[in-house]
Amino acid sequence: MNRIIFATQNQHKVKEISSILHPGINSVSLADLGFLEELLETGSTLTENAIQKAEQVWDSFKLPCISEDTGLFVKALNGAPGVFTARFAQRENSSLSNNDLLLEKLLDHNDRSAYFETCICYKDTAQTKLFYGRLDGTISIGAKGLQGFGYDPIFIPDTYIQTLAEIDLDKKSEMSHRSLAFKSFEKWFLAQFF
Repeated sequence: MNRIIFATQNQHKVKEISSILHPGINSVSLADLGFLEELLETGSTLTENAIQKAEQVWDSFKLPCISEDTGLFVKALNGAPGVFTARFAQRENSSLSNNDLLLEKLLDHNDRSAYFETCICYKDTAQTKLFYGRLDGTISIGAKGLQGFGYDPIFIPDTYIQTLAEIDLDKKSEMSHRSLAFKSFEKWFLAQFF
């Protein structure tokens, strides 16, 4: 019961999650299984998207799986990009374009407060469970740092002066929205199955 499919094609996420989860939890990615289809994300919330992706993987493999959806919510932009975080600049997986567009939209705003939120959905034959993590911070004036991926170069967590891309991966793994959600999942999973 310790083998779980992680419903993602994103190798950055696979690497980050591998560094977070208990070594007894053996997660395999969709790429590891030769599954190259794009998972649908047509929900209006992170929760809807996470459930939708988990159900697609469950329908294909009938094995325990976890999926996640993450959004960046910027107060001055009424919560945008939100569920469209990965597609904000209308280019799939174009982090540089997304970051540039977000910085451009915030040029005339003093309030740069924002937060990341992650929703994880675990699904097996008996249940569907949800887990959440949130990281509050601000959007920087410009991009800095080489660690991480996505919006990490322009997001400064509360109580820090560095962006997530400037923070050591181990430190980021302790506090990130994704880490908090996966730690919550891990605690529940280990109590259930170990």
